Amino acid sequence: MKTDEEKQLEPVDRSKGQWYVLQTGTGRENKVKEAIEGKLLQDPGAVPVYEVIIPVHKYIDPKTQRTVTTKIHPNYVYVRMDLYKEDGEINEVVWYFVRGIAGVTRFVGDPEHPMPITDDEVKDLLHTVDTLKDGATLPPPPSWLVVGTRVRVEDRDCVFNGSDGKIIEIDPEHAKLKLMISIFERDTPVELEFGQVGPCED
Repeated sequence: MKTDEEKQLEPVDRSKGQWYVLQTGTGRENKVKEAIEGKLLQDPGAVPVYEVIIPVHKYIDPKTQRTVTTKIHPNYVYVRMDLYKEDGEINEVVWYFVRGIAGVTRFVGDPEHPMPITDDEVKDLLHTVDTLKDGATLPPPPSWLVVGTRVRVEDRDCVFNGSDGKIIEIDPEHAKLKLMISIFERDTPVELEFGQVGPCED
């Protein structure tokens, strides 16, 4: 029997389906991926859903020299499927299959008629996947991600989106950080992932 690593190195036929983005509950990305793949294995070919990807960023922590893996888009998974039938109507079997997975919040985009991601976005997604298959690591987080720096929350699905805060703690092993954000004029520590923040523009 082939190992998971050997299966990952095999070429994938991506001639079927289009890529859609699903939003998940916080920290539920892996559970959603496992649930979809598990159901597909139970009844192969029953539903035209073909592949699930969680894009990640791997890098060597310069301090610990350990490989760190962080999700590029926290709370989102990419799924390749045939969501629409040939007549342009939504395939309800696929729709309810996906929406019935525990941890799935919604399709990204139009909630009634989701659109697949663009060809350029697909190229970027698959480039990330192929890079990781080759065993490559990407550069560490940017230099501005240090304790004491003010950053801005850049996640439209986060209640703190657009808020500025000072980094008070960084956890590179788990790709998380803590910000001190002013809420109702009180400083409150908030834990976020690296991908949810960006530098403040001076």
